[in-house]
Amino acid sequence: MSGLRFGMVKEAIKPHVNEEQADPDLFRIYAVSNVALGRDEKVFLTRDLVSDFNPVDPYFTRTRDLQVLDMVLDIPNDLPEMTDTTENDANASIPDIVLEALGSQGLAEEPSILSALLSNVRSMFTDTKPAPPPPKLTRHYESASTPAGPGAAPIEDMDNVPLPIDDESPLPWHTIAFAGQLCGHEVLPADVPKEHQVLIILRGGCSFSEKLRNIPSFAPSPQSLQFVVVISYPDDETNSEVPITQPYLNQIQITPAGLPRPHPIPMVMVGGGEETLSKFLNARGIGIRRRWWFESQGVRIGNLIVL
Repeated sequence: MSGLRFGMVKEAIKPHVNEEQADPDLFRIYAVSNVALGRDEKVFLTRDLVSDFNPVDPYFTRTRDLQVLDMVLDIPNDLPEMTDTTENDANASIPDIVLEALGSQGLAEEPSILSALLSNVRSMFTDTKPAPPPPKLTRHYESASTPAGPGAAPIEDMDNVPLPIDDESPLPWHTIAFAGQLCGHEVLPADVPKEHQVLIILRGGCSFSEKLRNIPSFAPSPQSLQFVVVISYPDDETNSEVPITQPYLNQIQITPAGLPRPHPIPMVMVGGGEETLSKFLNARGIGIRRRWWFESQGVRIGNLIVL
């Protein structure tokens, strides 16, 4: 980016629906060097390109988004269909047409040929079939809102998970469990948080703090629970054009026994209802990616997107 120049103009943003005041002013990049941009055009930069910049440069300051992040999912293009197989398939009988073609005279005169032929035919039916190739995966990104309140667990410690922009890179979490609304006395079995890395919960029925309280205690490990995702349905979303509001955890996280949880569980909320739920349940890999924006002299650059 050496020698690259941004031409920017400060603009006031119109208020969202049901909002009385407008958002703060934003810078809009209207030119990159000698290339003019339209009002609705955006500038995309990969994060590795700007990772070495001075983070406190007053003219180009990087700021982490504390309210929204991206959930990254690897979903098969075509889910494989289950087929019924039996042990008899490996020991299929030899077709009668093989014996009829040889005839009785050939059986008596050439036993070695018959033996070799039968051996080859039997091997065709008894050899193990090669394993099918792994399904092709498509990488999806779902916007998620981080929680607020006394029970919100920090997500900064998970930024060390390497998630390169390359879509071929593997995602860190592969075991997923679904727990419904997890309200009332629906305490999860003790083995669920020990053996699953991601827990999917539906919004509604009780508070977010109560949902987390119904998760039993567990010893932290790479195979145990790492993240809780709450799925919001369209009926719970006031306006589809505005990002989902932050879930509020009104008390510190506690265990079903009423004790403070020694290792609070990070949680986010995503929208989309049944469609989003299907994506998470069919995902072969899940991860997170933090969002960043850039400011210049304390004013956010609105149309600069960091990938």
